[in-house]
Amino acid sequence: MPPTDEQHLDWYAEVEIPPYIRKDAASVVKAATIAGVQVFYNDGKNVLFYLPLQEEKQNRETLLARVQDALGLLDIPAHVLIKMTAEATV
Repeated sequence: MPPTDEQHLDWYAEVEIPPYIRKDAASVVKAATIAGVQVFYNDGKNVLFYLPLQEEKQNRETLLARVQDALGLLDIPAHVLIKMTAEATV
């Protein structure tokens, strides 16, 4: 269902990090910051990224491009699974 005028979509990107490429939390946060995304959750196996809340363009394409940039900074292959989800907020 598309958002109404009072709603907008918050996009999240979940990345499953391959077991042979584990990254420490500090390096993940640093790469995310450089790429312009923030880390919502990181357990060493899965990382959940989101766009900063003050960001005007809260859309799927912007988030996906920035997450791919962050993964590149971490030397994580581009073929990892990136699961995109959205939540409507008022």
